[in-house]
Amino acid sequence: MTRPSLNALFASLVTTLTLSFTTTAQAQVGLAQLQAGDRPVTLLYPTSSMTQPTAFGRITLDVAMGAEPTPGRHRLVLMSHGSGGSPAPDHALAATLVRAGFVVAQLLHEGDNYLDQRKAGPESFRLR
Repeated sequence: MTRPSLNALFASLVTTLTLSFTTTAQAQVGLAQLQAGDRPVTLLYPTSSMTQPTAFGRITLDVAMGAEPTPGRHRLVLMSHGSGGSPAPDHALAATLVRAGFVVAQLLHEGDNYLDQRKAGPESFRLR
């Protein structure tokens, strides 16, 4: 029996990875807003439900609100917004991760977010 060449193995690996990413990339972005104690959490996850433009204040995101998640296990990514921020500016990155099969949780930091800046700066950095 002959051993496959390194080039053949590499070509096979690239093909397998490309097909798996292509399948995963078809996922839509589901969005749920949850509470972790008294802190709001935005949860983005893969879904097969169709997205639609949804207004969040002055920002519109293309998501499937409250849709059923895609079955199976998904790795979790936790994202932290910047000082005085919100989950919205990081939505493009979060949505890209979701389309790749991840679940993304974005906590709104107490006292250091777009609604409440009383702990913004070094105090908030220590709490995070």
